[in-house]
Amino acid sequence: MAQSKQKSALAVGIAVLLIVAILAWINPLQTVQWKISDLFFRGRGASDMITVISIDEKSLDPLIGLGRFKDWPRSYYSQLIRAIGPRKPAVIAFDLDFRDASRGISALRLQQVLREYERVSGDGGNLNWPSLLKKFEDPKEHPDDVDFQKAIDESSAPIVLTSSLTFSEELSEASQKFPAVASVVMPIFGGPNLAIGYKNVMRDRDGILRRFMPALSGAGPETDGQDGGLKSFAAAIAEKYKGQIAPESPGQSDEKQMLINYAAKPFSYNRISFADALSGNYDAEKIEGKIVIVGATANILQDFHLTPTSREAMPGVEINATLVQQLVDGKFATEQGYFSLLLLLALLAVVGSFILFILPIRFFGWIFAVILLIIPASAFALYQTGYILNIVYPEIAWILLSVAVLIYRNKTELRANREIRKAFAHYVSPVVVNELVKDPSLLKLGGKREQISVLFSDIVGFTGFAENLSPEDTVAVLNDYLTAMTEVIFGFNGTLDKYQGDAIMALFGAPLLDLHHAVNACHSALGMRRGLISLHEKWNMLPEFPLKEELVKLDFRVGIASGPAVVGNVGSEKRFDYTAIGDIVNLGSRLEGVNKKYGTRVIVDKNTFTLVTENHNPFAFRKLDTVRVKGKMHETEIFEVYALNENVTSDMKAMLDDFENGRILYTQRNFTEAKQYFESALSHVSSDSPSQIYLNRCKFFLRKPPSMDWSPIVNLEEK
Repeated sequence: MAQSKQKSALAVGIAVLLIVAILAWINPLQTVQWKISDLFFRGRGASDMITVISIDEKSLDPLIGLGRFKDWPRSYYSQLIRAIGPRKPAVIAFDLDFRDASRGISALRLQQVLREYERVSGDGGNLNWPSLLKKFEDPKEHPDDVDFQKAIDESSAPIVLTSSLTFSEELSEASQKFPAVASVVMPIFGGPNLAIGYKNVMRDRDGILRRFMPALSGAGPETDGQDGGLKSFAAAIAEKYKGQIAPESPGQSDEKQMLINYAAKPFSYNRISFADALSGNYDAEKIEGKIVIVGATANILQDFHLTPTSREAMPGVEINATLVQQLVDGKFATEQGYFSLLLLLALLAVVGSFILFILPIRFFGWIFAVILLIIPASAFALYQTGYILNIVYPEIAWILLSVAVLIYRNKTELRANREIRKAFAHYVSPVVVNELVKDPSLLKLGGKREQISVLFSDIVGFTGFAENLSPEDTVAVLNDYLTAMTEVIFGFNGTLDKYQGDAIMALFGAPLLDLHHAVNACHSALGMRRGLISLHEKWNMLPEFPLKEELVKLDFRVGIASGPAVVGNVGSEKRFDYTAIGDIVNLGSRLEGVNKKYGTRVIVDKNTFTLVTENHNPFAFRKLDTVRVKGKMHETEIFEVYALNENVTSDMKAMLDDFENGRILYTQRNFTEAKQYFESALSHVSSDSPSQIYLNRCKFFLRKPPSMDWSPIVNLEEK
């Protein structure tokens, strides 16, 4: 990449980074991020170590259950502790309100009132209900409360109750922090067997419960046994279960809430109806060694919260079960912080900018779509490990970056593309021009080693012909000829290297890779011959033209060589030409001239012949000779591209076969039999110049045999 392009990429990347970093700091799209993260939720399953004793519809049924919840005496909870205690639960927790003392008449007092009513009624006296109720009012400590405290103290399993926090300011849904605690409303019960934790939670601004505060160190007034610190209900349960302080989430602080790593959808935990728990109608395995949490699940009690796990609301008691499971298992969810997000944005903006600047424009859409999909895919994969990657702002950064780079490249490269089209439209086919526009790096100053084929063509005797024409007529003829030949070259993916008068130099396999460059070069040679026939017909139709008869007889010769060459722009930064440099360039030029000696029109080297014939060969070749051209130390096998296979007649086929047999005998010094084959070849095609040349050689050597060190290699001193 050029230095200017590097600077542009860096500038665009930094600009996008600053914009998105500010946007992420303000964070107006937090709710969108929450919604996207919710889609990734895949529950790991509710823990079997937790059982919910649910205050459900069955428990509230007056016929088969315990009646209306608000009429429940606290004695029910004492009975529950004593009923499940023998099953040895690990912890018994009540997600219920115990902050006030019981009021009214206890169950025992009510029985006494009813007996007194029967006695008074039996005596026929008048019953004064107010005075009767006053007579049997409970003392300051309600018997049900006294009994519940006793049940707590006698329980083999630790008991956990809830407290409630009040705050110095309104609890804001938009905030992720608890405000300062003004007071703590504690339950009326206590004792060494009892732990207490606050039940306060805070929903996000979209109404979904995603986080909680496991503890508030030093956040409020001192509470019994908590040393000025406040624990959540779930944390208190987890500590009693593990016998140690519940672990903190990675990055957890006293000020930042912990994300809730939901284990399952609503109603996934083991459940026992409260009524069944009292009656003993349950599987004992659901209690033994388990964390038992008592709470409301009946719809009428309205203790439900929206969660990311499902459209169905989750009972508060199951949310507490989820929190306990999270604290006990240590399976936390960690939300990406701002500085981590900033690092990701910087990597995406800067590295992505360089990639988009380097990448050929034709791949732009693909890389845009791939990265756009990789970000949520990565987030989904990380979510399964408990890490919540921010998707919204990386996606925004990538979209902004792609748009910015696209606008910049369109603005700067359109001008460059116009220049490329202008410079190469006359030298290469439109297909090649389009590819060069897509990847201008192919045209940078300098060269690249490639396997190519080089074609040289030259009109036979044009110099003498042009001497008898005016400059204007000469130019007109050349324009017709060069236009027709160039169109043929372009049609076979060739590149025009240069014109030198009536001579043409063309490349195949550059600037674009072409695995069939040798085949296309040979096709071009024969196509140019067909194009010349069309030109002859055109010129013959001219009403008046100087030297018309000579014009329709114009012919040309072609030389083709294949192999390695350095191809690229050669010159200066301000003025350069696209060309090829290498030994095959010189060889191709020499082979064009060799046609003159053999009376042929298209000669190729051994490499070209091999490349064409190693697969399906569409041409009729014949080996002409082994020569040593001017300027070359080593000999070169040369071949004639005689015609397309489909155009070879039976006489042509017989001539080619006889020629090959005669040539082999000639190299073996068997001039007598070789002479017969060449004569036979001429009997099929009398105008075949190579057969006539070899026939003359045989006649010469029959008259004057060569020396014993004779070699069939021909030294060519002329071009």
